[in-house]
Parts: sequence; structure tokens; C-alpha cells
Amino acid sequence: MKRYVVEYDYPEEEMEASIAREEAWKEFKYVDRVPVEFGIWTRFLLEARKVSYSDFFTNPQSNLYNQLLNHKWIVEHIRDDRNWLIPVIRPNFDGVICSGGLGAKPQSGIVRWWR
Repeated sequence: MKRYVVEYDYPEEEMEASIAREEAWKEFKYVDRVPVEFGIWTRFLLEARKVSYSDFFTNPQSNLYNQLLNHKWIVEHIRDDRNWLIPVIRPNFDGVICSGGLGAKPQSGIVRWWR
């Protein structure tokens, strides 16, 4: 399996401040403000990084690599309290009805989500 190394450019002082906010939050307290983490959709991240949606779904390796780079982009460009520098990576079908986006065949034919 191919191994990816992604280096982050993130100020250590900001990371320490975010960790302090999160630790205080766990005790129902706050340091300077409550911790905030923005929810950002894959589509936005790909557009911000100038990557096409079809490139994201080319194959599982591309999906994995682009998820890592999306996480890097968030950490370096969005100043929230995201402390998990080890991202959670899993198959991402972002808006695709089923796993057909990565070549899987539906077991029962066409999947219908409406009646």
C-alpha cells in the first residue's frame, strides 16, 4: 500500500490555545471563548483546492489522498479549534447515492430513495 506524508503549516501557539479551550470545555468552563469547529463539505474543499469532483472519485487511492489534502487545507486556512491533526479517513461518497462512485455494483439493482 502506498504511504502518504502530509506536512502541516500550523502555528503551535494556536494549537495550544485550541487544546486549552477544549480541555476547559470538558469541565464546563472556558478560557477566552468556547471551542468552535466549522463543518465544511467536501465539495467546497475540492473547489478551494482546484480539484475536480471526478478526480476525487477516480479510485480509492485518490479519494484517500484528497481527503488528507482536504484536512490539511482546513487546518491551514480555517482558524477553528480543530485539534485532531490525525484525521478520520473513511470511504467518502459525498452525495453519491451508493458506493457506485468508486465502481461498486449495487446488489439489488437500482437503488431508489424515493417512493
